[in-house]
Amino acid sequence: MKKENIIKYYESILKDLNISKTPLIFKKINKGQAYITHDNKGKIFNITISNECGDVEYALLHEIAHKICIEKNNNYTHNVAFRKVQDQLIDKYMYSNFTKILYNNFCSK
Repeated sequence: MKKENIIKYYESILKDLNISKTPLIFKKINKGQAYITHDNKGKIFNITISNECGDVEYALLHEIAHKICIEKNNNYTHNVAFRKVQDQLIDKYMYSNFTKILYNNFCSK
């Protein structure tokens, strides 16, 4: 999957949700598919996604849910409130028209 498509997908979701952009970094991650870097005061520095991420769409929606919960509620956990936000994002965006952005030009001739 092209990094450009991942970035376009990520930025499209943020725009649709009307939330601020956080830098997206691509690099090798030893455990997991993605993570969010933040301080304990609600400031988010970046979202990092693995170069070898198996499910980019889910990973980004999961980290966007963290971003929303941290910035709005100072919630850093995987509690019920987080799961509710994550489930809403998955229901709205996963396998939606936004997904087409990820696979644009994926199978080129």
